[in-house]
Amino acid sequence: MLATRPLYLSSRLFDRRAFARNCLKVLLVVVMIGASLFAMPIRSQAGENAHFNVDVEGNGIWGHDWSAGEVQVSITGGSSWTVAVSDGSDGQNPGDFNIDLNNSDPTWDVVPTNEITVAHTTVSSESKTHSATGLTAAYDADSVVSGTAAAGSVVLVWVHGSDAWRNQTATGGNWSANFAVVGDETGEEATIDLGPGNNGAAHQCDGDNDCTFAFWGVPDLPSFSTRIDEGQVHGYQWPLGTDVTLEIDDPDYGSGVDYTETLAPESAPWDPDQTFVQFNTADGGWMLEAGQLVSMSNGDVTKTHTVTDLTILVVDEPSDIVSGTTSSGFGSVNVEIYADGGPGQNVGVVAGAWLADFSGTWDIAPGTNGEANEGDDDGDSTQRSWGVAQLPVFGVDPVHDYIEGWGWQPDVELTITIDGSSFGWNTDGGGNFSIWWDHMPVEISAGDLVEVAETGGGTYKSHTVTGLVVNPPDGPDWVGVGAADMTGTANAAQGIVEVEVHSLGENLPVSFTGSDWVSDPFSRSLGQGDNGVVVQSEPDDGEGLGDQTRIQWQVPQPRFNVGIDEDPQQVWGHGFTPGDTISLTINAVPFGVVSAVDVDPSHGGDFDFDLFDATATVVGAGDVLIIEDQHGNSKTLIVSGLKVGVDEDMDTLSGVATLNAWLWIDVWGVCSFEAQADGSGDWSVSVASECGYDLQPGDVGNVSESDVDGDATSVQWSIAREP
Repeated sequence: MLATRPLYLSSRLFDRRAFARNCLKVLLVVVMIGASLFAMPIRSQAGENAHFNVDVEGNGIWGHDWSAGEVQVSITGGSSWTVAVSDGSDGQNPGDFNIDLNNSDPTWDVVPTNEITVAHTTVSSESKTHSATGLTAAYDADSVVSGTAAAGSVVLVWVHGSDAWRNQTATGGNWSANFAVVGDETGEEATIDLGPGNNGAAHQCDGDNDCTFAFWGVPDLPSFSTRIDEGQVHGYQWPLGTDVTLEIDDPDYGSGVDYTETLAPESAPWDPDQTFVQFNTADGGWMLEAGQLVSMSNGDVTKTHTVTDLTILVVDEPSDIVSGTTSSGFGSVNVEIYADGGPGQNVGVVAGAWLADFSGTWDIAPGTNGEANEGDDDGDSTQRSWGVAQLPVFGVDPVHDYIEGWGWQPDVELTITIDGSSFGWNTDGGGNFSIWWDHMPVEISAGDLVEVAETGGGTYKSHTVTGLVVNPPDGPDWVGVGAADMTGTANAAQGIVEVEVHSLGENLPVSFTGSDWVSDPFSRSLGQGDNGVVVQSEPDDGEGLGDQTRIQWQVPQPRFNVGIDEDPQQVWGHGFTPGDTISLTINAVPFGVVSAVDVDPSHGGDFDFDLFDATATVVGAGDVLIIEDQHGNSKTLIVSGLKVGVDEDMDTLSGVATLNAWLWIDVWGVCSFEAQADGSGDWSVSVASECGYDLQPGDVGNVSESDVDGDATSVQWSIAREP
């Protein structure tokens, strides 16, 4: 089974920079004594000793001691980026800068021999150049760290949090440092037995102290968490390629194993450098409880944990306090808030009680949720979930004839009324619902009264659609590449307007001049595929949290699909300029020309080709399709060998795709989610686990595999209807 991929904002880059900076501070005295070849500069006044570092593997560049202002980072044969020098208000030291080239505009993969120049934009004396070296570093075993570097070059390697360091020469292009024995240079007397959690770095510096870094670490022991309220046990960092077995012994049933299951670890959806395995014990009819002995083993490593009696007694929304009890004796409880930037606290246990006070740091409000967990001495834990119920809200998009809601009762029937015209709809298991234009009995316009009520009584809410306009005159579906902010019109008296940029994780306020509004600037200029929504929330009308007019927007990203299993096969596209002529070429042979048109409120610039061939499949794996508009803009797709099978009895979809490819799985009218093929190209998903739904006769959907710029090979699947 494959898990869905959550949104995840990595802190890896910042951590590596902070780690390197702190390590260098610790090493200054040591390096000055025993490593003259790598003498590091002592912290100076900004600008006196400006220098920078390069992390080839992590695609990052960071610097210290630069004058206030901005620096320009340039890579020979690449691009350049302008980066602000920190003034200290962002948690960095004054004079520091860093840039993550994995998430920059444009992105860039640093390779050895790249010549990198950092130059201050106003202080001409601050200009430094460094050629990235081929340095690598990794932990071997038995306290040995090794790697590669240019033959004969010298590498300085150290252990974070200790005074152990070694100067090593790369003999024949390879170097090795044994921290279990005393080194052979003055200052290398410190030793350390490296174990799980130890980490460090190696670096090579040029003559004016600009350096290439390579980071290493000893893998943590695998661990797991028993998640009582979710009915799941999650395993972390279990090696790929070896199955993991979960066993649970409940003393209430005597000695011996009462529940067991074996699964294969996979790359973690949030970070391919981590691994993850998820056991859904509740689906197997087993309820997790305090006192059960849980073990997880792959044959080489076995971890055990006794489920604790951790409880969450109170979530005090007005006071921003979460509290509970435990008698585990572990001494502390971690309390976390699930949100981007959400804080966590490690709180002590006093007389069996614990309390986390988030007042002044986070507003616990309707919809806030999180967890409390407590771990044993080798990292295995018991977890409990907490949350504040979301107040029911709905939003209306009059441009795309779309209504969505959240925070309603799960699995209940609703009556939707639009300007007097009513129809029924249901919420899902999470209390959410969404209704697209093709299910609307009428078109939605500004001024319409939209009502949502639980059928048969219960919650009732209403909203009058505001006159919100986004990105005039082109409209919300045609926001231009390079846009630095969003503009529009609205009546400010009808509610607060905010611009959400989903692709950047930003919510921006707007400023009004009369009926015209403009948002605060985006953190970067928009590019193809950026998207979001503009929201106008109504003032308090006595119905609770304000309902919304919310208009979706996007920067068009022209893309096309080929449906390789359809009869006839089809090629269709979206996001091209309406009215443009579109040509299709298959394996360098022209096929035909059509015009892009606006098809419906949720699509713009669409086209399609029907492919006919009386004797054989028109396109298959490896064929090259090229779409080109009348301006010479083109897109290319190499058709994947994607295959899809359905097992109705097991509620699974499975098949073959490109190795490690991400797939978009669609069960029409039920749910959509992402999954990833493994290193052999095999994939399998449980619709029951991902969607909470049992496949039935008549179900239809599709699976798509996209290339790097969004073009996709698609396969439609179906289950025959019963006679």
